[in-house]
Amino acid sequence: MVELTVTPRSSLADRPVRVHVRGLAPSQLVTLLASLTDERGGRFRARAFYRADERGEVDAKRHAALGGDFTGVWPMGLFWFLRPDTLFQRLIKR
Repeated sequence: MVELTVTPRSSLADRPVRVHVRGLAPSQLVTLLASLTDERGGRFRARAFYRADERGEVDAKRHAALGGDFTGVWPMGLFWFLRPDTLFQRLIKR
């Protein structure tokens, strides 16, 4: 059974968040997708492709994204690289 954990469950924008996946097959490719809707109804998304390690885990703090909206080790990449679905839209979160 695959388990995705994001800790802490609630956080401010400048606080680190850990994204960790367990229960994958060793070397399995996986896509992680983050999405957010702001107060005006604007949607923002980010995605990254990862390969699970020999234990069947992906930890954004330790493992490099292989592609998507960013590559390399970016522990907060799924949040930092959020992009609007509509061009020229800015994220407004209160």
